[in-house]
Amino acid sequence: MRKLIIRNSHLMKKSIDWTLIGLLSPIGLLMGTLMVLGVAKPVTQVSLWMVLCIASAISIRRRNVVSWVLTALFIGMTWGILHNLVQAVYLDAYLTNNSIHPDGIRSPEYMSSGYWILLMGPFVGVILGVLILCFTWIVRKF
Repeated sequence: MRKLIIRNSHLMKKSIDWTLIGLLSPIGLLMGTLMVLGVAKPVTQVSLWMVLCIASAISIRRRNVVSWVLTALFIGMTWGILHNLVQAVYLDAYLTNNSIHPDGIRSPEYMSSGYWILLMGPFVGVILGVLILCFTWIVRKF
């Protein structure tokens, strides 16, 4: 029983590439900053996210990550949370520099807009993680 636990513990350590997640996580801060400054408009933001997701998929493939599914999802979650954290912290600058929200952000009446943006971070992260996951699957096939 003891040998089985030791044998499986080394697989858990190598399964998720935490170094890659740490190296790619500042991209979420960068994209959040670009949105706050008004540089990335909605069309350019989507195209930037796609390019970054493809680049992340290629880097996951090159590193031959054992658990590429979880690594892709964690990268996306990190991006979404950090992206929305920057937007929530600098909410006034975000609303000033982005004309897509002329009346402010629509959030529930019982919650401020900043908290609403923070709450949406994991959901944005799941969407980005699934995008990275799909692109990684495509890259692994070719």
